[in-house]
Order: sequence, then C-alpha cells, then structure tokens
Amino acid sequence: MNRPMLLSFSVGFLAWLCVFYVKAGILINGQFPAPTIDCITNDNVIVNVINKLDEPFLITWNGVKQRKTSWPDGVLGTNCPIPPNSNWTYHMQMM
Repeated sequence: MNRPMLLSFSVGFLAWLCVFYVKAGILINGQFPAPTIDCITNDNVIVNVINKLDEPFLITWNGVKQRKTSWPDGVLGTNCPIPPNSNWTYHMQMM
C-alpha cells in the first residue's frame, strides 16, 4: 500500500508591478500556477489548504479523479468555502 502524500497549500494574495500597471492575483505557496500533485492510481493524497486571504476561498480539483471522495470537488453547494484565516484538509484517493 502506498504511503499518504501530505501537502500543504497556503493561499495568499500578491500584487506586483508589470510594465506600466500593477497586477494582482491569488497564489498557492507563493506561486502561480499552483504546485503540481504528482501521483498515481490508488495514491492517498492529503492536502491541507490554509486560507490567508481576507475573504472565503473555494479551491476546485478540476481534472482530479477521486475514488469515493468526489464530493469535495470545489462546487459551491457540495463544498463550503474556507473562511479567512482558517484551513480545510482534503483527503483524496486517486483513480
């Protein structure tokens, strides 16, 4: 059996100067796009998402095939947004 893959995603906001204007964006662990989750079938992935924004944040897992845990897919109604300065831990088994 594969050992669980433990990841931590820290969600933050960053503004930077780009030529003649300021751009802003939401970053995961200080980077965009978010870090790659490199896994195979039957891997158990545990992701602790920490919301450091000043507003609720809802992460989506588009394209991630999950076994028995498809409800936290990030669609409002099946998953609640993470409140500011809070965290949520996702437990997923990959298909």
